[in-house]
Amino acid sequence: MKDRYPKVGLALSGGAARGLAHIGVLKVLDEYKIPIHYIAATSVGSIIGAAYAARVPITNMIKIAETMRWRDLGSVSFRLMGLSDSSRMEKFLRGILPVATFEELEIPLQVTATNLTTGELIVFKQGDLFRAIRSSCALPWVYAPVDVDGVLVADGGLTMSIPCRVVKDMGADIILAVDIRGNLSAKIPRNMFQVVMQSMAILGYGMRDYQVQEADLVIAPDVNDIGWDELARAKEAIAAGEKEARLRLSELLKIVKPNFYRWLGSIFRG
Repeated sequence: MKDRYPKVGLALSGGAARGLAHIGVLKVLDEYKIPIHYIAATSVGSIIGAAYAARVPITNMIKIAETMRWRDLGSVSFRLMGLSDSSRMEKFLRGILPVATFEELEIPLQVTATNLTTGELIVFKQGDLFRAIRSSCALPWVYAPVDVDGVLVADGGLTMSIPCRVVKDMGADIILAVDIRGNLSAKIPRNMFQVVMQSMAILGYGMRDYQVQEADLVIAPDVNDIGWDELARAKEAIAAGEKEARLRLSELLKIVKPNFYRWLGSIFRG
């Protein structure tokens, strides 16, 4: 590692409305100028990860989150319990992201999704950014799967809820994982969206501990009181992310800064 500074990778989980807590974590990373060299993201994490990778200011991300509603992301009716396409989501993404392709991002980003035919993990890393995000967010029974070159693709959380392995393969030496899912909701599901999210959470718990083993630090904001579909509680979700990141800040700095000084020492030792 003498020839380069250790690279920091960020793995962002899914979590629907709870996932807005990612913004609070990013606010703290930004404030303390923690360098992020790679990002891998799943589902709602892909929206926030793309915004961060495109250098959308945190203040803008907060404003967008606080005004975002489900009608911006699709024509889903919780009472009708029907499928929706994600065309509205693409319009929303075009309105908040200043770039349209992976190649235009300032921080390398990879987005995960699931091949509905084979059940295999799909990793998007080039080309159409909007299609990749729509695919990663295509929650079964809520959004229709996305047709990607003849392959039906759905939510990345089906195969990898926290993409630590992906960001490691990108070249990260230090992996920071942000796990937004929280615990299972104790509330009785009121609609299809809540049923689906609770079901995916149950499925995901089995693989979560395994997937975060490669992380050097896992930041898990307390979002248990926030419902999967409660976008109107964005301020609370963001505050929860910021609070947890500040609580874990000393651990984070111990991981990142010593690696920097070791690298610097190796340079001078030649």
